[in-house]
Amino acid sequence: RGLSTTANNPGIETGIGLYIDEVYIGRSFAFVTTLMDIDRVEVLRGPQGTLFGRNTVGGAMNIFTTMPSEQFTAEADLTYGNYDLIQLRGSIGGAIVEDKVFAKISGTFKKRDGYLEDFASGQKYNNEDSWSTRAKVLIKAADNLDVVLTADYYADDNVGEIMDVRGGALAGADPYPLKDRLVGTDFNSYGKRESYGFSGRLNWSLDGFDITSITAYRSHMIDGLLDQDFSVVDISFTGREEKQTQFSQELRLASDASQRFSYILGLYYFHQSEDAITTANLGTAVLGAGETAYTEAHISGDAYAAFASFNYDITQQFSISGGLRYTYEDKKLDYSQTLSPGAFLMPILGIAIPIAPLKDDISDSAVSGDVSLNFKPTDDILTYVSYGRGFKAGGFNANLMGISPSFLSFKPEYLDSYEIGLKTSWFGDRLRLNFAAFYMEYSDKQEQALACTTFLVVNSSSARSKGFEI
Repeated sequence: RGLSTTANNPGIETGIGLYIDEVYIGRSFAFVTTLMDIDRVEVLRGPQGTLFGRNTVGGAMNIFTTMPSEQFTAEADLTYGNYDLIQLRGSIGGAIVEDKVFAKISGTFKKRDGYLEDFASGQKYNNEDSWSTRAKVLIKAADNLDVVLTADYYADDNVGEIMDVRGGALAGADPYPLKDRLVGTDFNSYGKRESYGFSGRLNWSLDGFDITSITAYRSHMIDGLLDQDFSVVDISFTGREEKQTQFSQELRLASDASQRFSYILGLYYFHQSEDAITTANLGTAVLGAGETAYTEAHISGDAYAAFASFNYDITQQFSISGGLRYTYEDKKLDYSQTLSPGAFLMPILGIAIPIAPLKDDISDSAVSGDVSLNFKPTDDILTYVSYGRGFKAGGFNANLMGISPSFLSFKPEYLDSYEIGLKTSWFGDRLRLNFAAFYMEYSDKQEQALACTTFLVVNSSSARSKGFEI
């Protein structure tokens, strides 16, 4: 619906909430991984200000992996393709203790040569080299008590985003202009990522309601350096080493959803810590002597929330649903930027300036939520009209800065969404036809803007998105 977050900045978070097995993934770079053994994917568009809440002004994506069962299962597949692609995937699972403990483990391995080659060094770019695994254990501690324990790991050594320059100002620097997919760079770019996590989900069914607790810890790391000019000329390279760790705890109480009035009450806590070192270099082709800027940022933050959601069936056809969420967030930043000795062109061009170590602290609170009126004349037709309000906390410009650090922080953004829709099913669920029209309005939208030769996130005055879907 036109809502996105594009800034490449350790101090800003995505406006789309991503959840894997109900665990929030705090950084966008942490999701571009290989997932396996998927049970289902749920996509919720527009602000999800009640049940999900945190940084979901644009929507939420929920990915659920398959659960272990008492039945023994095993499967595997092997794929071979050009550029020496080899992919192996497999899983095995079943009962460990009859009727009590079930487990499943799955994994993937993928390796493929890059389709761009550096002629001088033989380095292959735009390759794939990754592996991942997930283990999941379901414990039926009692007839009304289930515990799910999950651990996962992912790693890759993929070097992507390398361009074969075919035109423009740098075309003359291509030593192989007639050789497609043969490039020349002045050093070997590299990139790697690592992600792992542990979670525990407890579900306790009592008379008339369920209690759910989800506890999770995750760690995400990226490290890479990229020849930014994609040529044999030493003009520029950039890179970042970034590590984020997070801990989250959610506690929910849900009533029987089959009753005329049903509700969900919840508490949520999220903590993250992040360290990022950004490197930018002007090479010897610019001055005859290179200049390098190093930006160091440490960000820590805590988020607290309380929420309540309900559904009430006024009649068999009419119902009303809605909810509210209160969120409080506090973030802290330690920041500094240094330049290599003798550097003078970077400050003149507005690429980077020396910034002595400094600290910043921001805190935001907001009430978000939604309300919806629903009319269901038959089992196959649903019409609705809804309103939702989303909130995304403020953050920091914790990357390369070429102007005064007075622009170090930016404020939260808010989104109001109005929607009317129709959902229908035909011919015994063989055909589904849905329609939705929406109007959404931002206030203080966080937008990336060009300042001199670097990008900063600022708050724009307003923005709108409107349209329809069939």
